[in-house]
Amino acid sequence: MAPSQQQPGAAFSRGRQLGRQGGQAGVVQASASDNSVPAPVPPPSGFLSTPEQQQAAYNVLLAVYGVLGLTFTLAPGWAVSSALQVPATPTLTGLMGVFASYFYMAMAALASLKEAATHGRLASDTYKRLNLGMMYWCITLIILQLRFSSVTNPALLGGYLLVCGSTILTCANIYKHSNGGLFSIRTILGNFLAGVKEALRPANTSAAVYSVLIAIYAVSWAMAFVTNAHPLFLGDIGVLGQYMKRKVGSGLLLAGIVHFVLKDAADRGRLGASTFRLLNLSIALYSVVGGWYFYQMWALGVPVWEPFMIALLVMAGVSVIWCDWQYFFAKK
Repeated sequence: MAPSQQQPGAAFSRGRQLGRQGGQAGVVQASASDNSVPAPVPPPSGFLSTPEQQQAAYNVLLAVYGVLGLTFTLAPGWAVSSALQVPATPTLTGLMGVFASYFYMAMAALASLKEAATHGRLASDTYKRLNLGMMYWCITLIILQLRFSSVTNPALLGGYLLVCGSTILTCANIYKHSNGGLFSIRTILGNFLAGVKEALRPANTSAAVYSVLIAIYAVSWAMAFVTNAHPLFLGDIGVLGQYMKRKVGSGLLLAGIVHFVLKDAADRGRLGASTFRLLNLSIALYSVVGGWYFYQMWALGVPVWEPFMIALLVMAGVSVIWCDWQYFFAKK
């Protein structure tokens, strides 16, 4: 047979092979003489499934968290007396100011997620983790509010359900759409456990710094959120003090997840990218605000274990220096 000739059916077989190589097994690719038109890809459907809806939702949450964060930062005493219906003491006011510092990390996470929605990057592990981090924080806040609802302003529970519930609903739905329509608790827990192992295996010096910080935040979360006692306070801080201490502890969960996102970026040499620069900047701001209000409690005579307070303030200063350095000098 001449080289230019083909057996009958050879072209069809070749077309079927190309179809398999293109990821559509058993489907023949259309040739130039084929008048068939590929079926259009259906648009995404469901709640918060389009980039426009996702951006709008993140914008609303950004505005809400911005107002709350600035209010709690600038007027923590007023926030205490309004929310708890008691006079603002140095302990309660200081803990409210520390709690306010987490809102800057939340705002950075939401701004990063909005930007990712704009550019179609929400399926990246980075943004899935940020969505889950916001969910976890808000879930712990709702649980905390339900537990202490008998000693706080009744309207406060409604506010938590509205803000935190909206955050959970938004982040859960967007996570599901970015994960191919799947939202499996088993898979999420499996990924979380895998992330814990990964956090203990840094690839370089920068990642090792974040790994150490993650471990510190994990221990701090257990002390502040899970247990009644805390080595910082020498005296009895009362039921409302326990409530505020646990509010501060809840934010350490979000802080740990943000640090894990940065550790993963450091592993890949990506700390200079805009998302990670913003997250580092938010940690620096969180450390400044939180450190200031811890210092204020100490300066106003709240009984504290001074070595622990000094260690806490030193850690805040180190975080500011480290994260600002990464913000200004890290390379992509």
